[in-house]
Amino acid sequence: MTNKILKKLPLLLLLSLIVILCHFHFWIYLKVDFLYQYYQKLAHYVSQHFFVSIIYFCLAYILVVMTLIPGGIILTILGGFLFGNWLATFLVLVSASVGALVLVLIIRMGFGGLIHKRVGHRVRFMEKAFRQNAFLYILSLRLLPIIPFFMINLAVGILNIRLKDFFWGTFWGIAPATFIYANIGTNLAILIENNNLSISGIINGKMLWALFLLALLPLLSIFLKKFTRNIFDNI
Repeated sequence: MTNKILKKLPLLLLLSLIVILCHFHFWIYLKVDFLYQYYQKLAHYVSQHFFVSIIYFCLAYILVVMTLIPGGIILTILGGFLFGNWLATFLVLVSASVGALVLVLIIRMGFGGLIHKRVGHRVRFMEKAFRQNAFLYILSLRLLPIIPFFMINLAVGILNIRLKDFFWGTFWGIAPATFIYANIGTNLAILIENNNLSISGIINGKMLWALFLLALLPLLSIFLKKFTRNIFDNI
């Protein structure tokens, strides 16, 4: 009995955390207007407490991923605001991958086995594809912006695949979009500092280039899928 309670404890803590965040309306801090309003204060804090800011940012991102709160894109843009596109990209890749991994572990410890017993026959074809090459499968799914990030995490939580493949598939799969969103944040920071946050200022060459690359991500996934067609034949 005690062992069962201990296995459910991480899940109970996660659910409690979600309730607390909802009670304090955590999502109001994940809006563009909030970032614009407090950008100067945030930038000043980062300049004074750089490494502490990195820790806070990573913890916040892990928390958002773990609790399924929709705010990853805004946080990535914020990272570009505060740390520049290269450092922000690295911090987001690590934080998002760690947060997703922790969530998968919690699901498996909490009720992954029970769900797998009840619906395992319905997802067995996916599990077979994962086992053939889980890394490429996860990589391709992450490259598709139309598939919500949390849905992949929940699916992997009930499938028996190697966590190493899941982690690195997530890390590299979200890299292109992460860099693009971080670059958007960096460009917005430059516009705000120059008091040029207008339509003509936002719609510039760099911003259009970033949006163009973002639109190409589905094509990149299709290109990858053609090279791994045998993996997806049963999907």
